Amino acid sequence: MTLLQGLHGINVTDHTYSRENINRDSDVIGGAFALVRNSPTLTAMLAPQTRVIYRALPDESLDADPVAFVRTRAEAAPSAAYIHLTNEINPSAALVEWTIKAITAANQLGVKVCALNLATHKNAAQWDLMRPAIDLAISGGHAIGVHVYLDGVTDGGAWDWLPLMREVGGLWVCTEFGYIRSIHDALRGWRGRMTEIELGVWAERNARPLVEANVPICWFAWDHWGAAGESARVGLVSMMRRNSSAD
Repeated sequence: MTLLQGLHGINVTDHTYSRENINRDSDVIGGAFALVRNSPTLTAMLAPQTRVIYRALPDESLDADPVAFVRTRAEAAPSAAYIHLTNEINPSAALVEWTIKAITAANQLGVKVCALNLATHKNAAQWDLMRPAIDLAISGGHAIGVHVYLDGVTDGGAWDWLPLMREVGGLWVCTEFGYIRSIHDALRGWRGRMTEIELGVWAERNARPLVEANVPICWFAWDHWGAAGESARVGLVSMMRRNSSAD
């Protein structure tokens, strides 16, 4: 079975979902990585069983000093394997400069970061613009984060980063992955569109490029999110149990 390879993990916070349940689910899934948002406590809880990428908002602008940004997060969550840098900021020379400063600070502090975390469907030219920051990150043993959301209509554009990843190597992590009804509407997930069982079938089919590329996946989002009470807490646990019982 392709799913249980340690590649599937969760992207989660403990604001709407208990830490005990998150810890149990993470243990059942057995993912190599988990991304924790805004909770040093949950980061410490999960750290013994998985490599945690610690994200603390705000991180969707370049307003913060990159050195202070890395330092405060490293101090808040010392058990994290990686400090999450920026989130879905459009590629630019300014983002390259900020990221290089953040990576340099991380190297001096002796911590690792997960850099960039670019939004889904960034094209090859946009990824190539980030090459100086990517090269520096990889040379220092840091991770590169990428988001992949698939709506069944524009999916081809979600994979333009793969050729660069294959060229430069290093550790790349899909820090957000999932079904979305439209890449132009960030708050509309899978609920009301498919059942958990159907989502399991979708997952095994659509995560295949990541699995084949050996890219760890952090499913967004394990906790509740979205418009009109929609939730993106995925049905991987029930899917795994179903598949495991069928083996």
